[in-house]
Amino acid sequence: MENISGKVLVIDDEDQFRIALTKVVRKHGYEATPFSSAIEALEYLKIHHAEIDITIVDMKMDGMDGIEFITKINELYPTIVPIMVTAYSSIDTAVNSIKHGAFDFISKPFSPEQIIYAVQKSMTRRTLLVQNKKLKEDAERSLKILGQEKSKIHTVVQCMANPLIVLNGGLEIVLYNPCFENIDLGTKIKLYSKITDYDSEFINQIKALVNSMIDNKTLTMIQKEIKINEKFYQATCAAVVTDREIEGYCVVLNDITKLKEVENLKNQFVSMVAHEIKAPISASLGYIYLILDGYITDKDKILEKLGRCKERSETLLEMVNDLLQISRHQTNRLNLEIKPVDISVKLENTLEFFAQEMKKKNISLEKDISAANNLILADDRSLEMILNNLISNAIKYTPEGGSVSVRYYNDGDYGVISVKDTGYGIRKEDMPRLFTEFFRCKTKETSKISGTGLGLSVVKKFVTAQKGTVSVESEYQKGSVFTVRLPLSH
Repeated sequence: MENISGKVLVIDDEDQFRIALTKVVRKHGYEATPFSSAIEALEYLKIHHAEIDITIVDMKMDGMDGIEFITKINELYPTIVPIMVTAYSSIDTAVNSIKHGAFDFISKPFSPEQIIYAVQKSMTRRTLLVQNKKLKEDAERSLKILGQEKSKIHTVVQCMANPLIVLNGGLEIVLYNPCFENIDLGTKIKLYSKITDYDSEFINQIKALVNSMIDNKTLTMIQKEIKINEKFYQATCAAVVTDREIEGYCVVLNDITKLKEVENLKNQFVSMVAHEIKAPISASLGYIYLILDGYITDKDKILEKLGRCKERSETLLEMVNDLLQISRHQTNRLNLEIKPVDISVKLENTLEFFAQEMKKKNISLEKDISAANNLILADDRSLEMILNNLISNAIKYTPEGGSVSVRYYNDGDYGVISVKDTGYGIRKEDMPRLFTEFFRCKTKETSKISGTGLGLSVVKKFVTAQKGTVSVESEYQKGSVFTVRLPLSH
């Protein structure tokens, strides 16, 4: 019997899409079960929910739409990870989907690689949810046998990776582990002291959680997201019940900081894509409509407008390619072919390609690319992308009349590429995030320069994958120097 990577429900009332998506998911090793309506899928989950890992649901459907379905899934089966797909994408629909519990949001049409990447991420989320649920169940089970096996439980609690604290009915602290105490180093807690005796941001949030349980005695468990310093936690408070009497309260914390970072990154991505794609597509369509409707008949003007459409389309294609390269790097599918490459030829070709652009901005070029050894070990295509990004950025962020200097030299076992400009420079506070995805320096000088914030991230990933390093030195409003070191071929 072949190994199944996970079990997925595919829910869409459009036959062609449902069939195609089911085939794609199955082809990549997942067991996929299709449904033409969300109502049918919910009936199926009543019996088989424990077996299902992920649901992929269309937003617009008759009977029950995707938002209502995901809301019910999160309420009834919180360890199943939902993915929302729609042909009517916008920032509002994306935010609304995430707000109602969708883990990922994908716009139609999309490639098989996009959906499989989303499924892989969702399986990681599914594993974390199942593990978290098990940890909570283990903690509550351990509390019930605390009196019988106190020494064993003490060892288990001390070794738990999740912070935990147990209070008795009088709100005295009867148990906690080191992870709990380490969250708030400013407060030293003691056994059998009352939690109401302490006053700190962290402890006050725990008290508020327990008070919610006390005020509503019908609750057996409550969850709330809390923030301590720069970290986010999902706090779960459960009542300890014996003989139908509440004997105390158990609070377990789960660090969800990484998940919040992923969520913020997704939100940035949705916002960035909406901003970067909408403007050039709208402009291109405007030119096309003018030509098709006969408002522009002069051949030269038509060619001029089509040229602008071409430029905007190439910018969009560049962004898509950058996103695909990042995706391949994260899934270890770069397929690099490392071999000796003549860097002097690559640099000459790249500078020739950007010569017209430098001429337009009256930017002078200084180059020194002669060295004893011009052969470096690199992937041919990746090296072109690295050079294109660095030289393109130097030109883009250098005002008219400035200069760009390109050098190549040997340093021990490495070939060193240096690209220096007299551009706007980078502020000190922006330097730590310079090579992260979607980050762009926001200054008055760069506000009108288009870009996706992916170029330097791609450079960093490719250089690192080829056993090299990239660094930057910069002074705001005085220019920058980007330096790439790659191994030499001997």
